[in-house]
Amino acid sequence: MVSDPNRTPLIQKAIEKCVKPGMRVFDLGCGTGILTLTALKKGATVYACEVDPKALSFAKKNIAKAGFSDRIVFFDQLSSHIQLPEKVDVILCELIGSLAFNENILPFINDARTRFLKTGGIIIPQSISLYVAPLHLEIEKISQKKKSFHQFPFMITKIKPKSLLSKEINLIDVDFLKSDFAGIDCEQKFTISKKNILTGFGGWIKVTWRDGFVTNTAPTSPLTHWKQAYLPLAQSQNINPGDQILFRLRIGPRQDDSEFTLEPIIEWGYK
Repeated sequence: MVSDPNRTPLIQKAIEKCVKPGMRVFDLGCGTGILTLTALKKGATVYACEVDPKALSFAKKNIAKAGFSDRIVFFDQLSSHIQLPEKVDVILCELIGSLAFNENILPFINDARTRFLKTGGIIIPQSISLYVAPLHLEIEKISQKKKSFHQFPFMITKIKPKSLLSKEINLIDVDFLKSDFAGIDCEQKFTISKKNILTGFGGWIKVTWRDGFVTNTAPTSPLTHWKQAYLPLAQSQNINPGDQILFRLRIGPRQDDSEFTLEPIIEWGYK
């Protein structure tokens, strides 16, 4: 995130536009404190939580060095386990993965919004959209580069536009001020436009941090740290123009897990 020019500066600009001196800000999953520091520089008092001890230690040292220790309170627990002493004007949260929801942002945002956000408060990011398309990738070549490929349910890679086998579909849009989803379970139908071998599906996102500050990870957009997500099929299939494919994607807590898990289940399929 630190070195991503197509993501981090846009989030910082959104914070600089929205945060005013004296505001209260909650940074949900502050990491090393990059966004926390941006809010502090704008004159806010910040509450920040982070469960990674190394990241939290770095954030504390970095913010102390910048001279803002008097306006920040850190928590070393999940946001769902803490109480803030007051409501906040702004919630910051960058728990976003290449498939939008694979870091389980939804239940954490919902909980923080319900318990911590003032009436009329804002959330950065404002909204997120997930796009999906069927595609052909040479799996053998990818597997050689990523030897652990088959150990993971999906992989992060750069998808070329020519690999797409139909027009992409906007699978879901989420407005973080309004959403009450704990996870997603979506179906969409594709019409194939090329004769080829279907090996899987690609996914990418468009994040609106605030109006005018948008990160798009489509294959035709500048590359970001997220790249694109590749969801491979267990068995490839020959396809032809005009073929109809019904795709389904589910991301959410496992049945025996709390909704606040950091490792949601990700399932996909087609027929």
